[in-house]
Amino acid sequence: MKQNLITRTRQVFDRALLSLPVTQHEKVWEVYREWALSLKETPKTAISIIKRYLRLNPDFAEEFVEYLISVDQIDDAAVYITKVRG
Repeated sequence: MKQNLITRTRQVFDRALLSLPVTQHEKVWEVYREWALSLKETPKTAISIIKRYLRLNPDFAEEFVEYLISVDQIDDAAVYITKVRG
């Protein structure tokens, strides 16, 4: 993560999720989610990661909307705001 190798880091996280039982996924997702939210320069990657996370934890939608607004993805933010309130 500190080497700023985005694709490689994402692949390592994905392999970790595949290799661990579902009961331990939350431990990986905590770090994976925070790393994804730190990706301000590549929001497409972060958005795809967080969309996957939202399938497991829909309560994270409000924080995701804040991230979308911070990276100027207003259209996507509007879609998720309607999902959260709808």
